[in-house]
Formats: sequence, structure tokens, C-alpha cells
Amino acid sequence: ETGKDQSAEEIWTTPVENLLVGVTRYFRKDRATSYDFNRIEATDSSVVFVIRNEGKPESVYTLKTMVDEYVVFENLGKKEFPQRIIYRASSDGHLIPRNEGDGPSFEVRMRRVKCPGADIKLKP
Repeated sequence: ETGKDQSAEEIWTTPVENLLVGVTRYFRKDRATSYDFNRIEATDSSVVFVIRNEGKPESVYTLKTMVDEYVVFENLGKKEFPQRIIYRASSDGHLIPRNEGDGPSFEVRMRRVKCPGADIKLKP
């Protein structure tokens, strides 16, 4: 949840050795206002977090720190906010993404929920 009448939903695929793919939707009340396509990918030389915002080119962040349940990706040469993206797990089970850089830092608390449609039974 990002504020009054605002929320975000982030859905990730099951990870494999070199790639994790996700999508984030942002809402105001019950209407989607924007979206991102995301991936965490192991390349030959590093691990990167790539975000493709609606209608914009990709932003690439390189893994700088990974300790237990704390991960930092950075792109300090990026002019637009954020330059640093941090994910950490809290002791109560929430995932807390934080964006930092040349602008006001912000973080949200995300909780794991069952995927929408997980209970739908498909017919052959």
C-alpha cells in the first residue's frame, strides 16, 4: 500500500537459476494508473534488476549488496529517481522495497497474498 486510495501490486514468477520476471501495477482506488515490467537476471558479469516503466526505456540497476534478506541494487549514473532500490524482509513477514536517490526516499510494506485466480478450476 502506498498511501490513501493508492496501492501497488507486484507479481513475480517462480525463480530459476538465472531469471526472475515480474510486473507491478499501481492503483488509485480501484483503477490501474500505471505499470512496470521487471526482471532480476544473472548475466555473465553480474546480477541486474531491470525496470521498464510504461512508455520509457529500461533502467538497469546492478546488484551491490546481498546479505541474508537484504538486497541493494544501484545505478548511481541514472539522472532520474531512483538511483538505488533496496528490498528487505521484515521479521513479521513483509517485504519492504525502498527507493532512494536524488529525490525523496520512500518505502512500502508489501505482504504475500494468494495469486488472483489461484482457486479457479480450469476445465479440459
